[in-house]
Amino acid sequence: MTSATSTDPQWDRVIEIAAKLWIDGQYVAEIDPSPAQHFVDLQWAAHQAGRVLGGRTRVHVGPSRGPADPTVTVTVTYVDPDGRSLQRAEEGLEKLMRTVLAEQANR
Repeated sequence: MTSATSTDPQWDRVIEIAAKLWIDGQYVAEIDPSPAQHFVDLQWAAHQAGRVLGGRTRVHVGPSRGPADPTVTVTVTYVDPDGRSLQRAEEGLEKLMRTVLAEQANR
């Protein structure tokens, strides 16, 4: 991540998802999947959060509430590929937070 990408508001969601994965083990959001860009943005942020934590994420989309309400529940979980996630997560979160804090200090 560069300082240029830290000004992108999508990175705020990456931090939010990474923090929830770190603290709670999952991130849950309810979104209206239309327009599709809402879902695409959430999925991108979820995958970036997994990378920040040193692993991968799995994104599960539940069914819509019904014909009158297309809202779906999206659940993001962390996948630890080799059992070293704690070390990688600490390193990734520290790097991301330092970059964001430095960028905010320069504003």
